[in-house]
Amino acid sequence: MFVKPYLKQNRTTGERYTVYKLVEGYRIHGQVTHRIIVSFGRLDELETDEQKKLLGKRVEHLIINGGNTLSTSDSDEKIEQLARYFFEEVRRKKRYDINQGKAEWETVNMSTLKNKDARKIGAEWLCKQAVDQLGIGNFLRQSG
Repeated sequence: MFVKPYLKQNRTTGERYTVYKLVEGYRIHGQVTHRIIVSFGRLDELETDEQKKLLGKRVEHLIINGGNTLSTSDSDEKIEQLARYFFEEVRRKKRYDINQGKAEWETVNMSTLKNKDARKIGAEWLCKQAVDQLGIGNFLRQSG
């Protein structure tokens, strides 16, 4: 996904302005096609193109994670508020299949977990083999 600028012109005043949209690129029969996910509008509140790109990345991050994520970048509060607003718009209009995290999480009862034997990897395995071969475990059991 990326932020794509669209040039527009007001028909009555002739004023030219730019609107921004979050689009997803995909291929159909070898041709690249863009699908509009959400329209950002003019984004007058964001001054630089870098801020607009950050907004697009943040909305994409929210879409991928189902909105269950905190901001990890140093983006300002304005970008975070706009990202949450546009994410809710995507969710409300059902413009993208949003992962709700239901398939990725399972509840596990920790009291039912058991460790039969140490894995045969690294230093732990080496120590276990030494203890078994030297009979230290049997010696300690007999000693009490």
